[in-house]
Amino acid sequence: MSSGQQRRTAEATVPVDRTVYRCCMTLTVPGILLYDGDCGFCTTTATALERRLGAVDVVVRPWQPDDEQRYGVTTAQAELEIHWVDRRGGVFGGADAVLAWWRTGHGIWPVLGRILTAPLLVQLTRWGYRIVARHRHRLPGATEACAVPQP
Repeated sequence: MSSGQQRRTAEATVPVDRTVYRCCMTLTVPGILLYDGDCGFCTTTATALERRLGAVDVVVRPWQPDDEQRYGVTTAQAELEIHWVDRRGGVFGGADAVLAWWRTGHGIWPVLGRILTAPLLVQLTRWGYRIVARHRHRLPGATEACAVPQP
């Protein structure tokens, strides 16, 4: 998929290729996960997975305190899905962000992160992520702030 192509994500269209884009910086940590800190479901999930993954030096935090364009992620993109910024500045969204994050963990997580990137499995993983993202306002721990903005 070229960077000029579009994909449907959580009810909105955003420009993307699998490495969504490269931001203009490199990191001194393995990666940064940006999630919606206003969404109770996202906050609870990110916090729980952060403890379970055991990834060293990975930064997991809400995108809200940052400048809108920090790491190249716009507010509109950040409201739709989580984003992973890798060490080289590659930015991934949605299920691809989750899988990249899992690959930095310990135990079974890196194995799952690699297995789920197989061609058919990654399509199913992306589909599953979109379903969860679209309905996150109905899941445990969610609030009205969890609703995905409609286009």
